[in-house]
Amino acid sequence: MPAPGLGRLAVAGALGGAALLCKQDSGATALLTLTIVPLALPPAAGRLRGSHVLSAAALAFGLPALAYFRAAGALPDMWAQTVVMPLL
Repeated sequence: MPAPGLGRLAVAGALGGAALLCKQDSGATALLTLTIVPLALPPAAGRLRGSHVLSAAALAFGLPALAYFRAAGALPDMWAQTVVMPLL
C-alpha cells in the first residue's frame, strides 16, 4: 500500500475534525482510527509525522469551536450533554 503524502493526511485530519464537530460519537471514532492509520504506513511517509499532521489538522477545527463554547459559558453544558449524559 503506497503511503499518502502529508497533504492528504492533513485533509483527512481536517475532515475528521469537521466530522467530530458534527457528530461527536462517530466523529471521534473515525478521527481516532484516522490518527492510528498513519502508524501503519511505510516508514517513507513518516509514521509519527503523519499522525502529528493529521492530529494538528483536526485540532485546527476543534480548538476554535471549544474556545467559542468556553467564551459563551456553554462548555460545561456541552461536556455534560455530549460526554456525561450518553454514558449514563
